Amino acid sequence: MVDADMEWSDLDSWEAQWEIGSKDADGNVAHGNVLLLDSRGCLVRNELGAPLAVADATDLIVVVSSSGSLVMPRASAQKTGLIRNRIAESKH
Repeated sequence: MVDADMEWSDLDSWEAQWEIGSKDADGNVAHGNVLLLDSRGCLVRNELGAPLAVADATDLIVVVSSSGSLVMPRASAQKTGLIRNRIAESKH
């Protein structure tokens, strides 16, 4: 056994994806067909082909996929599970 001093990161969380993502000059992490204009510190993920534009935003998570869309402040990323549960409840 060897002691190791490693940082833990839950790669399944949006905040972790922003933390480890490749950032542009304004600290944004973008995936897919994304246009960012005057925005800072955002994680924007577009899983669809149509362009997604985000303007004048700060510290947001924006996700667009075939199963739905999500827009929230990065500081609220821990609410993702609650949102997922509420959506599942509304389908019943």
